Amino acid sequence: MHLSHSTSSYRGQIYKSYSIAESYREGHKVRKRIIWRIGKLIEQQAEQIRLILEVAGGQSISLRRFQKAKLSLLCFFTKLYQGLCS
Repeated sequence: MHLSHSTSSYRGQIYKSYSIAESYREGHKVRKRIIWRIGKLIEQQAEQIRLILEVAGGQSISLRRFQKAKLSLLCFFTKLYQGLCS
């Protein structure tokens, strides 16, 4: 899993939206599956999430286990976001 981002522009402003994604193979092609759309983050938050995913990447985390833990992660990221923004 990794932290992925996409950019869009509107009226001259550039916006960056983040999501947690995983790569997988379909035959010989490499595809990307979006696991969880996070939304707007500041760079410090994005870096912290990258580090968390890097540590978790050392372990085998199945999609089912990740979905079960999604609510806990949502609470964690919400608290992290609120702590950085206050």
